[in-house]
Amino acid sequence: MQTIRVNVVGRVDMFSGIGQQTNAFVAAYHSVFDLTLINTREGWGNTSHLPSDLQKTTPFGAKEKEAALSIYTDVLWNGQGDMNWTKVPDTPIKYASVVFDSDRLPMEWSDIVNNHFDGVFATTPELVDVCRKSKIQKPVIYLPIGLDLGPFLTSKIQEPLEGKPYTYGFIGSYEPRKNVDLLLNTFTNVFGLRNSAVRLRIHLSYSFEDNYKLMSLINRFVGTNVAITYGHVSVGDYRAILDEIDCFVSFSRGEGYSIVPREFMAMGKPVILNDALAHNTICEAPGVVRIHADIPEPAFYPQLDGRYFGVQFSPYPEDAELVWRDFHDRRVEFQSTAEARRKWVSQFDYDQIKTVYRNIVNPPVVYLHSSDMVTEDGLYLSDERLIKKYYELGLVKSNEASSTIHVQNHKEEKIVVIANDGGFYSVFNRLISYLTWTLTRNPGAIVLPDWRLTKMKEHWKTDTFTSFCYGRENDGNIFLKFFQPLPYDNVDESTYDDERKLYMGAILKDDFNEKDEPLLTYIHAYKLYKRPDFQKWRTWYHKYYSKYIIPNPHISNYVEKFNKKNMSGRFVIGAHVRHPSHSIEQPGGRIPTVKLYFEIIDNEIKCARNAREQPFVFLATDQESVVQLFLERYGDMLIYRNDVTRTSTAQDTHYDRLDRQYKNREGFQIQHLTAADPHKWNTHMGEEIIIDTMLLAHSNVLVHVTSNIATAAAYMNPTMKMIYCE
Repeated sequence: MQTIRVNVVGRVDMFSGIGQQTNAFVAAYHSVFDLTLINTREGWGNTSHLPSDLQKTTPFGAKEKEAALSIYTDVLWNGQGDMNWTKVPDTPIKYASVVFDSDRLPMEWSDIVNNHFDGVFATTPELVDVCRKSKIQKPVIYLPIGLDLGPFLTSKIQEPLEGKPYTYGFIGSYEPRKNVDLLLNTFTNVFGLRNSAVRLRIHLSYSFEDNYKLMSLINRFVGTNVAITYGHVSVGDYRAILDEIDCFVSFSRGEGYSIVPREFMAMGKPVILNDALAHNTICEAPGVVRIHADIPEPAFYPQLDGRYFGVQFSPYPEDAELVWRDFHDRRVEFQSTAEARRKWVSQFDYDQIKTVYRNIVNPPVVYLHSSDMVTEDGLYLSDERLIKKYYELGLVKSNEASSTIHVQNHKEEKIVVIANDGGFYSVFNRLISYLTWTLTRNPGAIVLPDWRLTKMKEHWKTDTFTSFCYGRENDGNIFLKFFQPLPYDNVDESTYDDERKLYMGAILKDDFNEKDEPLLTYIHAYKLYKRPDFQKWRTWYHKYYSKYIIPNPHISNYVEKFNKKNMSGRFVIGAHVRHPSHSIEQPGGRIPTVKLYFEIIDNEIKCARNAREQPFVFLATDQESVVQLFLERYGDMLIYRNDVTRTSTAQDTHYDRLDRQYKNREGFQIQHLTAADPHKWNTHMGEEIIIDTMLLAHSNVLVHVTSNIATAAAYMNPTMKMIYCE
């Protein structure tokens, strides 16, 4: 077979992300294809790190036009007048590598791709979504950046030296996006500037700020435990800076490449990352500490004509401080995951990723597929025209006729979500989250629950639980005690209790889907309720909840009968009042008093009467004492269930007499009291919670605090008015 001609068109240097992208393609292609490197920025950087026999040119000539395929790795458009992309020869196939650090691309980039390229590569799964949201209409292929990690992966894993300060570090540019000021403020608040046991080492490779601001920053920390240097350094000096640092920390608002944290991980070192954009993928790795990026900020680009494109995301300062302080207290534990970090990050090393890169040019086979991707098995494209080009140009190893199009249906995705030791709706909301996100991405996927107690004990390696008490081992898959089997055509009820059938071809999920839905858990649910798009979120989750979750008749009939008798046709104000020990889940560690509930409910009653409605109050609570207080306040207006397990007045009185240090401990809530004795575990407790939540969702207004029950009611009835009690 004749050697395939390929052009790589891009910036040439050793340190920038753009230069590293060029280097990755050169490393993968140089020894196997007839490769020419077209330098888009003559006089920029150097080529000493590239193979000496590599063909290089600026600009391209006739030979480069005859290549089968060209790959552009530079910026598509860098402001008015930038036409760098025109340095790509007009070859039959042209790809562009798209890397950006906000959630929306410049319109100019999308226009250039749609009019002049056949497809794009995105360095992270998050960027794939960004490209699609930005109206790129050509195939978008996830292709991670290849890196020369060999020297890091083979280095000796360093442990922090006893007697020396533990050194945190950051390496990057000085610009608003990198959040250097937040990093410095957080370090100062957590450790102070005179703490000899802790150090912060920052190296700023370049700056978008004026020189005066940069020098003022450096001088401000002279004589403290913070050391800041600036400027380009040699390979040896760069490696020396990495060796100084025990843990890399970045609060960057947005990333496209994220090279430096991968290098630290290859050395076995822990990293703390704000999980914005490209960092989100890295946060899945073992021993990587995630800080949630919750604050959207307009993404300003001085280098792109001073315009704004999309948003980037910062953490709340208090979250950053909390996570950093917690890591420092547990820093020794992270030495045990050093090898796991190395193993995870090795997937990006040149040697590991070269086959995938080469399959862009010379794949074993090209499939017509609903998703665009490249793997070690071949190339999958949604564009039939582009597939024909590969066969017509003789680029496919199978050497079949150009009329041969392999059609592969969307790969069936199957996920099994195992129950966790949590309250009922902690378990349930995890399932709904995976159901919603997975089926949105892949409508043909299958998401199933595994609520079998035997499997839970085996998986979590325990026979005791703190909260889970909703059935026994002989109940089988407890999900079926409450709900109908999920309505998939090819999954019958027997699958739920058959280990082999349930897990055949499946991926087990035991996390909280934090990658997609970081605010769903009770720790962050307050922020979920306050999100500007919370209403849209409720409607989205409701779409999948209402389609896939069907309560069993004994539950749905009870709810229908109770609603018809007590709530239907009335203006109902729902109140979910939690046991005060739930304060550990509330912002500030305090739970609202019953008096505050009364103030909010009384105001809603007044508004209802002004609107000529007859108001009633439906109460869902796990405390008998709260029922009595509401009865005294609302009398015949109060609706509540008598057949519910609640803490007794005596138990509540005992709790009230405890010192405050004991009140925030688990063990006082009804599910904790039940879970403490396995003989009391039963499905009745789950039925009570489901019914209460479904009835809350029948309310016109819901007054609530941070709660998995409130979160579930929110998507069960997305039109219900919700009032956070604070």
